[in-house]
Amino acid sequence: MNIAHIFLVLLFIYPLRSCQNRNQPGNDNNNTDKIITENINHIKAKDAVVNKHKQIDTVFVYSDTDYVLTVNENSPELRIEQWSKVSDGNGERINLRVFDKNTNEQKQSILLPEDVITGNNVEFDDYNFDGYKDFYVSYGMLSGNEFGYVYLYNKNKNRFILADEYSNLTSIHLRKTTKEIVSLNRSAAGACWVEIIYRYRNDKLNMMQYRSQDVAENKEDSCLYHYVLKRRNTNGKMKTIININTWNPVFE
Repeated sequence: MNIAHIFLVLLFIYPLRSCQNRNQPGNDNNNTDKIITENINHIKAKDAVVNKHKQIDTVFVYSDTDYVLTVNENSPELRIEQWSKVSDGNGERINLRVFDKNTNEQKQSILLPEDVITGNNVEFDDYNFDGYKDFYVSYGMLSGNEFGYVYLYNKNKNRFILADEYSNLTSIHLRKTTKEIVSLNRSAAGACWVEIIYRYRNDKLNMMQYRSQDVAENKEDSCLYHYVLKRRNTNGKMKTIININTWNPVFE
């Protein structure tokens, strides 16, 4: 057998041996395959743990925000803690927990609406003038108007209850001397606005006065304004006092 024949035989045998050795225990290639397999199994196991945690409905995380409130001079002092409630697929929701400050007994748990992203914007005041402190929580600003929710304290149930009708009000402020709730909505950089005054009677908001300033529907003169004023009369009905278009300011 000459050198050329020997060379051809070696070319045939070496690849065959390499294929056989690749599956032999202790071989580097076999170890590499084993490591890859172990990594894949580890990743699968890790994913299984993650998926298991995703099935948990809620996880509470405590926040440093802490309020102390005296609802009424005859009521116990309350402590209100803010927690965030994390729900898979629904994002974060704020949970306020109400405790009796003296006994540390939890009185109520309030899950705020989804558009409230922080409990830091909480203001306590008497929003229905019944002598008990309520609270307002803001969820955003738009064109200078503030939006939020009012929770009224129900003295019979000793609980804060969401007052849905207040949710339609914007930039709420209180006139304590006249016991009026005022809603103000501005647009067009303040050139147009609507102000509505309410009083809380018979467990609901009652409109007492409506005022508005708007651009009149006049294509020839954009400076012409439309003014409206309505008031509730002694018969309990809303009566229109002003409804005009003019260039001169009507309301101060």
